[in-house]
Amino acid sequence: MGAKRRAEARCEEYIPQYVPIDTEISAFHKIPIASKSNHNDFVLHLRLEPTGSIQNTFNSYGFATNKEHKGSVPLLSL
Repeated sequence: MGAKRRAEARCEEYIPQYVPIDTEISAFHKIPIASKSNHNDFVLHLRLEPTGSIQNTFNSYGFATNKEHKGSVPLLSL
């Protein structure tokens, strides 16, 4: 049950609380991929996050995640 419906059930006015959060949203690339095993389509999101150290924790698929697995790869640019 939503907060608005609960307030209305109590005969109260619903006044939503909004607390802005300072977050920086970095640019990322989206790559559409199809699974070879189950043929499901999904989108792989990639983003550049500069780091001062080499990190090598990847999941079983060889990917890093935003939180648990932090894997770094070299930036190959001209």
